[in-house]
Amino acid sequence: MTAFVWAVTSVLPERRAPRDGMELVSEVTSEAPAWRLFLTRHSRAVTAAVCMVVLWAALVVCVAATGEPGQWVMPIFGVPLLLAAVRYLQIAVGITRDHWSTRRRGITVAAAFAGRNSAHKEIWRFTDAEGRERIYVGSGKIISRDPRRIEVRYDPRHPNALYALNQ
Repeated sequence: MTAFVWAVTSVLPERRAPRDGMELVSEVTSEAPAWRLFLTRHSRAVTAAVCMVVLWAALVVCVAATGEPGQWVMPIFGVPLLLAAVRYLQIAVGITRDHWSTRRRGITVAAAFAGRNSAHKEIWRFTDAEGRERIYVGSGKIISRDPRRIEVRYDPRHPNALYALNQ
């Protein structure tokens, strides 16, 4: 009987300690395709671009149907100007939005002068609310001369957006 028990237990796998059910669960998230991630991050820009292309195509068709031969080429020359104007507007809206958000939720700190970089721009150092030392490159209204200091405003939600106060 002892030999039988030994033979059976030697073939069976080793007993493991009982585990909690959460250890047996694994969570795997599927990776979305790159184009879908791009569309979700830039949905407004993609929508605007699609609308512009559709409007441009409608304009070309309208001019080709109602105008003289060769007039349909005219909208083609307006596209670079339109794209430049849209890009300029996008940059202006982004800067305005960033300034507005820092004015609303921003934290103002005093940054001390730390020298100049290779492009001869001023470097200012300050400590943010989390205790990390941060750097602002640029100029601003000096609030103290000894040591040289300026006021810098940043948004804790977007800590890379820094603005010097010039007023």
